Amino acid sequence: MADPFTTLLTGIWSTLEAYSAGADSFTALVPSDNRIKLASATEMIGRFQPYPKSAVAPLVTVWMDAGRSQVICSSGTELATVWMFDIKMADQRPVVQAFPVMWATYRAMAAASKVGSTIRSYTFDGLGKVTDCHFTTFDAKYGLFAQDSQMQGWHTMWAYEINMVFTSSSL
Repeated sequence: MADPFTTLLTGIWSTLEAYSAGADSFTALVPSDNRIKLASATEMIGRFQPYPKSAVAPLVTVWMDAGRSQVICSSGTELATVWMFDIKMADQRPVVQAFPVMWATYRAMAAASKVGSTIRSYTFDGLGKVTDCHFTTFDAKYGLFAQDSQMQGWHTMWAYEINMVFTSSSL
């Protein structure tokens, strides 16, 4: 079995990139070079530099916040994982970039939260399955992207919880 964390991260990106509603689609708003998937050294370097990769286009990173995720044991094992959608926009006018990217992200992931749709229907080699997924918290700030940065703009964080259940024997 491939680890469920990689499967979920791949599924989240596939969901975001599959959302296509013309000019306001996620892929139209966020260039592929600014979708930081944390799968290569180049993406890691780009993610943690103090400046966004582009002074114009939004920069989006999705990562699992292990510190907020939790294991809940009962007759099987339930794992509640928290995924952070980290969106940075150098454009200081939120209506130009922040709102459209936030809306495209919300629409794609809200659709994936419905029973029987993409992420909500994931199973892991018959050993476990996703039981629930939904946005939990949201935070948006205006200011410098990093303490040593001169680049100002909007920084938005969304928390998206994905719950999975596994049979004890599968672990």
